[in-house]
Formats: sequence, C-alpha cells, structure tokens
Amino acid sequence: MNEITKMTDNKSAYNKIADKWREVRDAMPINKCIVDFAEAIKLGGRILDIGCGTGRPIDTYLSKKGFIVVGIDISERMIEQATARNIPNTTFILSDFFDYTPEEKFDAIIAFDSFFHFSKERQADIYPIIAKWLNDGGRMLFTHGKTDGEAENEMFDEKFYYSALDTKIVQELLHKSGFEIELLIEDYKESTSGTRELLLTARKADKRFMTKREAINLCLELDGAYEDYPFDLLTEAPDAWTVMRHKGNRRGFAHIYERGGQPIINLKLPPCEGDLLRQAFEDIKPAYHMNKEHWSGLNPNGDVPLEMLRALIAKSHELTKPKGGSKKL
Repeated sequence: MNEITKMTDNKSAYNKIADKWREVRDAMPINKCIVDFAEAIKLGGRILDIGCGTGRPIDTYLSKKGFIVVGIDISERMIEQATARNIPNTTFILSDFFDYTPEEKFDAIIAFDSFFHFSKERQADIYPIIAKWLNDGGRMLFTHGKTDGEAENEMFDEKFYYSALDTKIVQELLHKSGFEIELLIEDYKESTSGTRELLLTARKADKRFMTKREAINLCLELDGAYEDYPFDLLTEAPDAWTVMRHKGNRRGFAHIYERGGQPIINLKLPPCEGDLLRQAFEDIKPAYHMNKEHWSGLNPNGDVPLEMLRALIAKSHELTKPKGGSKKL
C-alpha cells in the first residue's frame, strides 16, 4: 500500500463514518488534556487543530475560550459538518496536512488522534513542518503510537491505516526541530480521553540570537579547530572573514562572516544533501563567494534548529578533516 493509497483509504473511511462520528463526539466532554493545554496559551491566540473532524468538542471549547481556531481535515463530510456549525472565531479547511500552507503562524497546534494516520514514510517530516507553522514560544499537543510500525484497525465497521515511530525517535525529531518537551506520558489514561499510547506536549524554543563570535565558539568546540583571518588584519571588524580550520591539514571547514547584520556560516555538505536542505529551510542558501554546489550558507539565527546546526557543522568538519595522521604545523 503506497502513501497516496493509505491516505485515500483513511479519507474514504472517515467520509463514510462522518454521521456516526458526529453523534459520538457531540456526546463527549472536552478532553482534560486539552483544557490543561489551553491554559498555557495566550488569550486570543491562534490555534490550529489538525484532524479537526466535525468540530466538537475541541474546537467549540477553544472558541468559547476566546481563541481564534483553524481546523483542517482530509474528509469532505467532516469539514461540511464542522462548517455548518458556524462556530465563532473558527475556520474549517479541507486539506491534507502535507498540502496545507497557513496564512500566518500559530500560537498553538493540536493534533489529537491524527498523526498516527499519516504514512510511515512521512512520520519524520511532521515535526520540522510544525516548527515552521508555530510562533517562537508556541506549543503543540499530540497523541500518537509509541512503537515503530504500521497497522490496520477497524472503527465503526470501517478499516483505518495507522503508523508510528518509537517514542525515543519522536523525542529526537522534536529536539532537532527546536522543541523542548514539556510533558510525555506513555500509556496515558484518563476518563475524558480514554487510553492513548502516547500523549506529548512540547514548546518551540524562543528565537535565538547568535553573534558571530558565538558562531566561531561553536566551531571551536570541535577537535583540532582553530580560527584564522587570511583576508583581514582587523579580526573583530564586522566584515572580517573568519576561516575555521583543522590543525592537522589547515583545511577550512567553516567560513564565518556577516551580511545584513547577521552572521553567516558557510559549510561544506554533500551536494544532494545541500540541495534538499536549501529546499526545506529558508535560511540555508548557496554559499556566498564559494563553490555553490559543495558549500551552503546558513544563518544561525534563522529557521535551522540549533541541534541541526551543530550536526551540519560537525558534518563539514568531518568532510574536511585530515586523512590518516596529522601533519605538523
């Protein structure tokens, strides 16, 4: 079963159960975990509900609390029923998660029982996308499976596709995407939500400001690294070009300079990886004044998570390190 088939089958199944779904969900109380989560969101904040269904009980509750809510779902019948409710301050959009483009960022994102319907092949793509959609300091809540794998189960006599990654992998993906995990409960059980294999809330870290000197210090953490200024006498001048080199072979693995008041780090990356990263992140571009196939320029204060920045610096360091024994200077 390919990715398109998996999502199409789930969409068809949800369309078929829309009336029963509405009947059951309308009779349910608001989930306690949603109530607790909403208390941390600023009054009037924008919240995205992924897999909103027919809009109750989550979106009606959030609306009454004064939030601006956007709900997305792949099921036409679900969106039709949600829209017909005319919930104040709420907009419902028919869209697949991976096709959706928000008009502006959100203060919080909820994905209650939706991520586990995404194909296994796309599970790792979820968290960088969520990070892009959230304001700095924004929060997310989601339920999920806790074990790597795929499954098919029935609900209201219809078959649904499910997939998940191991919880440890999800934690790693969240950290790489710039999130701080606030709450993680496996085998979560509570009267208003029933039992879920995983309940997790996380906060997107506030926007950092890294100076050029801090970027240099980040590179100096690596073995055998030192800074060099082959083009400038005034090393602390804003336009001074810093080359981070290996002591063993004197090859540069990072070139650091300022453009438009922001530090930029040029790093060597495999061409295919560099191309993919440039497509995924606005603040990774072809390197200025260098071979653009092999070198990419990163703004450390942009949309690249800090852990990913560290990993890319380490990769450039690895690609340029001395082969075999070190040479004496």
